[in-house]
Amino acid sequence: AAAVGALTSAQRLRRAVSDLLASCGLDAVITYTFVAAEHLAALGLQAADACLTPVALANPMSAEKAVMRTTLLPGLLTTLRDNVSRQNYPAHLFELGRVYCAPGSQPGAPSDVLAGSGSLAVELPRELEAVGIVLSGPLVSENWTGIQRATDFYALKGIVDRVLDGLRAGERSYTRGAEPFLHPGKSATVVLADRPVGWLGQVRPDVAAAFGLGDNEVYAAQLSLEAMLPSVLGTA
Repeated sequence: AAAVGALTSAQRLRRAVSDLLASCGLDAVITYTFVAAEHLAALGLQAADACLTPVALANPMSAEKAVMRTTLLPGLLTTLRDNVSRQNYPAHLFELGRVYCAPGSQPGAPSDVLAGSGSLAVELPRELEAVGIVLSGPLVSENWTGIQRATDFYALKGIVDRVLDGLRAGERSYTRGAEPFLHPGKSATVVLADRPVGWLGQVRPDVAAAFGLGDNEVYAAQLSLEAMLPSVLGTA
């Protein structure tokens, strides 16, 4: 029988990912779950992309918080911009949080339905747990010299690999990236046990500039915790 008060598999995964990224020198942040619709548009997503069909709030606090986020990237990029503007640089950040998909926005994915008054029903957005990473500026070497080295695609991949190794993930591979907001020659899709679980790569310079990051090189990644769960922490 399970012990009373024991963590669930999802909770253990979340804690392990947080500890592993902190051990890599990244700082945890919490951003708003509400974003501006134009921030999603700035990612250059294709018209059919589900991330472009967010759930809109009926009474948003402002235009900057009008829709529910479908990816962690806009919040992380704006937080990175704020750090850079305050001369807190280099900045290496991560966030664990939920993203929200509109009902029916993912073909074949189940959507929850909440019965309302009378014969009406309200479809709820699908809540998916994810971890996002953004890196900008040199990384400090882990050896005793403390020498800094440039952040690049391989440094980001090394962090993702370290997380997957720490989680005792199963067989993994990296295939050609397909996210339109990433540099086509410096991006990849992360695959575990033949299942895509996320992406990583260099944010396109024009996308970074749209978020007020100027000429700063930015590297980012996002992994789905739900998609990873069957392959890690002995939960398969």
